[in-house]
Amino acid sequence: MSGLIEGLPDAVALRCLARVPFYLYPKLELVSRSWKAVIRSTELFKARQEVGSAEELLCVCAFDPENLWQMYDPLRDLWITLPVLPSKIRHLCHFGAVSTGGKLFVLGGGSDAVDPSTGDQDGSFATNEVWSYDPIMRRWDQRASMILPRAMFACCVLKGKIIVAGGFTSCRKSISQAEMYDPEKDVWISIPDLHRTHNSACSGLVIGGKVHVLHKGLSTVQVLDHVGSGWTVEDYSWLQGPMAVVQGDLYVLSHGLIFKQEKEVRKVVVSASEFRRRIGFAMTGLRDEIYVIGGVIGPDRFNWDIKPMSDVDVLTVGGDRPTWRQAAPMTKCRGTIFGFSKVGREVVSMEDPGIEECEHDNNETNINDKPEEDTQFEESEQNNKDVEVAPALISVHPTQNSVAVAVGSDLRVFNLLEDCAVNLVDGSAGASHNDSIRAIRYGANGNLFVSAGDDKLVKVWSTESWRCISTACSEKRVSAVAISNDGLHVCFADKFGVVWVVDLPVDGSEAPLNKKAVPLLAHYCSIITSLEFSPDGRFIISADRDFKIRVTVFPKKPLDGAHEIQSFCLGHTEFVSCLAFICTPECSQGFLLSGGGDSTVRMWDIISGSLLDTCDVGAKAGHLKTDASEANYSTITDICKIPDCTLIAVAVQSLQGIMLLSCDLQSQTLSVAKLVSIVGESFIPTSLGSSISGGLLWMVTGASKLHGSDVSSLSGVKVISGFKKSSPDPLDQEAVVLEDNEIPGGTKLLEKLQGSISIDEKVFLAAAEAVKTAMCNLLIKKQYSVEKREFRKRTRNDKKVKQ
Repeated sequence: MSGLIEGLPDAVALRCLARVPFYLYPKLELVSRSWKAVIRSTELFKARQEVGSAEELLCVCAFDPENLWQMYDPLRDLWITLPVLPSKIRHLCHFGAVSTGGKLFVLGGGSDAVDPSTGDQDGSFATNEVWSYDPIMRRWDQRASMILPRAMFACCVLKGKIIVAGGFTSCRKSISQAEMYDPEKDVWISIPDLHRTHNSACSGLVIGGKVHVLHKGLSTVQVLDHVGSGWTVEDYSWLQGPMAVVQGDLYVLSHGLIFKQEKEVRKVVVSASEFRRRIGFAMTGLRDEIYVIGGVIGPDRFNWDIKPMSDVDVLTVGGDRPTWRQAAPMTKCRGTIFGFSKVGREVVSMEDPGIEECEHDNNETNINDKPEEDTQFEESEQNNKDVEVAPALISVHPTQNSVAVAVGSDLRVFNLLEDCAVNLVDGSAGASHNDSIRAIRYGANGNLFVSAGDDKLVKVWSTESWRCISTACSEKRVSAVAISNDGLHVCFADKFGVVWVVDLPVDGSEAPLNKKAVPLLAHYCSIITSLEFSPDGRFIISADRDFKIRVTVFPKKPLDGAHEIQSFCLGHTEFVSCLAFICTPECSQGFLLSGGGDSTVRMWDIISGSLLDTCDVGAKAGHLKTDASEANYSTITDICKIPDCTLIAVAVQSLQGIMLLSCDLQSQTLSVAKLVSIVGESFIPTSLGSSISGGLLWMVTGASKLHGSDVSSLSGVKVISGFKKSSPDPLDQEAVVLEDNEIPGGTKLLEKLQGSISIDEKVFLAAAEAVKTAMCNLLIKKQYSVEKREFRKRTRNDKKVKQ
């Protein structure tokens, strides 16, 4: 944040922006990059709280026929449609919905979908899924799952923690177990069970700082004062019906009247006879008002039709005389309300893709309306972006202390030493990444870990605490990262061919820092696909999609730029996709290995840039089925050195398994040693990883943003063992694929890194095909027509601001 408003200090400018109504922020984001950055920052949210301009919103989920969440701004009488909840369960219902920490949480529930031919449900009656929606980041994130799957359960917030209790499991059995969730730590723990179990749906609310669990049809209430004391049973004889808590008081709608309920004492507030025929609606409190939302008008003796409603009726109870009024009706969805909650945070931007403004007056002209041809090009661009799936990535700690997997924007880490999942702590932004991660890497000594991707953020993590210690912003999307051998610098490359460098704290401080990157070198508008430091740290090697490998001397003062090119390694006939070094104690300098779109692995002398040997994987292996009609051979997606031997593991785009190459450093040759297939599974690795200890090869397959699939992102992990240290004959290596229960960390590791233990093989095949298409779209230069080129010029939003 620099120079937000000319002539004003940034602190003052920040407070000025904090006083602007939030619904105007999409317009303000168009002013400049700095304004856009600050508007989407946590600093502005804190400033809005300080000046008293934060807004409380209402979130509602209705059925029409899919689950759609909408957010209501009461100050502007405005409904906003949120992005679709990315759960694999369709027609989600009977879930819990609460808000805490300015985020909406959707928990558990099951499917209400019915097979019209049989009348059966789809079987997913209850789940333990937990999703959160952040209005600032404008996205859904999957959180730690509940201990038990449940539906029709009590769900509420007590002192910032989410309490769930009772309900039914996936086998439709009522339960008494209760759990508590800490949103900051993303952890569920068991708490004392309910005192009694009833075979009926239950709900929960908080009154007087206590959790109250009510069962349908029963007058008894189970009360939780604090977790340590357990539940007590009280007979309040409360009325049955929709309930709302307004400023600490309980209101109940029953028999066409709204009552104010205080234990056994009740008082009539106002008549509500018009809601007698209205069913399936939501009732909740917001500020000093009661909102009655949606529902359907049921049939009667004179009319057998069922009429869905989008009406919103508001009752003000804070004054001397309660009054009804009509609010703006819901748009996009109406009818039965499945869930609702309040979010005491900022509204969502109206102009973000997938989020649209839903005003009840649709006849006004939008000043942002585009010509029809621009709209067509824009839809085409959006479709291209949708098919740019991100392959799953894996990285292993140098001494195998931990394993990290990235799939989409999700960064998953498992601690092998402590046999537990790792919770990442990012004090600078509140979340790891908000778009697809394209590169992850451990440092040479294992103290640092770096992740970067399409959100143009490069994050450096301490592997001791897994806290983000530095965040750098990139001008373009990041495509590759590397950490210097001494751990003092992080280099990253963007899609315009520029390599940037960031210096890290020398004292190892873990205080989050926002670092500014400076350019180190450039490939001049060619996407850089891979970055590597040489084993001795003297050189940084970069590969790009224009078939080049550049060896650059890494300077003593990297922030001043790298100006000395040692050599160019030229010989690939298609894009270079990956780089790796192989070295032994006898040959510490080692040799560079590269793989590319021409289906070859090549060995190089980086000092002279000379090509030492080429191994044509597709031709020599004889196991790959390539399509002769395609312009390119099967791409080498990753290469990885096997620890303590001269074997190289190669992942190929269409190979269910990995290929092992033998590297003879004395004769400087490459040859195919053997093929390790993963029998019976559609496992095509997208990334490989190993450590200097452990003798294991780790593999991952999968992708995110799968177009047209119920599974938006997935990953699968396999491990190969049996490599003998320094075996003179590569054929003696007895590489075997470990079973799931034999993998270090076992099923706990797989649950963390994969998201689930088992995934349909057909989905993995679809992911492999999507990765293949995406890689071709990314690494093969596109040809644009004159019209499309002019459109891209008009709509680009990444132009540099002149100083």
